[in-house]
Amino acid sequence: MAQQGIEDVAGEAAARGTRIHAYLEGQEIILNSEEQDCADNLAAKRDEMVERVFPDGKKLKVIKEVRLWLQK
Repeated sequence: MAQQGIEDVAGEAAARGTRIHAYLEGQEIILNSEEQDCADNLAAKRDEMVERVFPDGKKLKVIKEVRLWLQK
C-alpha cells in the first residue's frame, strides 16, 4: 500500500538480476558473458548447498516463489 501510485523504475542492476534469476529458473534467456559467469557461480553454490543440507537431494520437490498481494 505504501507504494501505491508510485511508478516502478528498475535500474540496470535490477534488470541484470531479473535476467539471471530467469535463466536459473530455466527460462530461455541469453546472458552476456559476465551474467553467465555469475549464473554459473550461483548455480554451483546452490547445488553445493543442497548437497550439503540434503545429501539425497535428488528426491527434493522444487517449489518456486509465489507472490501474494493484498488488495484493499
